[in-house]
Amino acid sequence: IDEFGKKENLTGKMRLLACSLFHTFYLRVSFKTIPRWESAVACLILAAKIENQVQMIKKMTQSAAEYLKPNLRKELLRKTKKQANAQFYHWVAQVHIRERQIIERLYGELRVSL
Repeated sequence: IDEFGKKENLTGKMRLLACSLFHTFYLRVSFKTIPRWESAVACLILAAKIENQVQMIKKMTQSAAEYLKPNLRKELLRKTKKQANAQFYHWVAQVHIRERQIIERLYGELRVSL
């Protein structure tokens, strides 16, 4: 998260927030059950929303797809543009599912601690 955040020129505060969201989420969830790459991108998106940097989300998501899925580019070259777009949007949908799971987990953690 930190390495990608530096590459994308995200503020230190946003990178730290994304890292803390990531660690809080995985306190009670196994890396085996939920892909950590999707969760990392979801944490970056949540951090951008919390820091009111919503305009960065689209660029960050596209950059993350290129950064985290190097094999995806090779596959996309062999597919038609329509198939490549469908695969990208499926990955984005998975990231949004992870984002919702992180929010639910944080809500549960806050309810228990209050």
